[in-house]
Amino acid sequence: MIPQLVARGYPRGVAAAIIAVAGALGPIIPTSLLVIIYGAIAEQSIGMLFLSGIIPGLLVGVGLFIVLMIGNSRLQWEEPSTVPFDLCVVWRSFRASLIPLGVPLVIVVGILGAFLPRPNRA
Repeated sequence: MIPQLVARGYPRGVAAAIIAVAGALGPIIPTSLLVIIYGAIAEQSIGMLFLSGIIPGLLVGVGLFIVLMIGNSRLQWEEPSTVPFDLCVVWRSFRASLIPLGVPLVIVVGILGAFLPRPNRA
């Protein structure tokens, strides 16, 4: 990914930092296998552990976005525009990504629906 970012005008150090920070999101969203093993050993709710990674992951993602926007406004990194913007292409890509993006949602909802404690109605 670093060569692609450099080709688009990002400095090499910034490209490496982007990959390093984005790579740290993998264990957070979606929850990694180590968190599932921890939940099983410590008898913690796997569903709650899944949910516990959402807010930190979103904060890191938003923070990365803000830092890159500030860096871009100050340093004026120029990204070469090779393809003109087309809303139809964006819509087709969005439609094609709905199923893959929905799979993690189905997994989390399935885990939470099956493992959350139910109130005792006795």
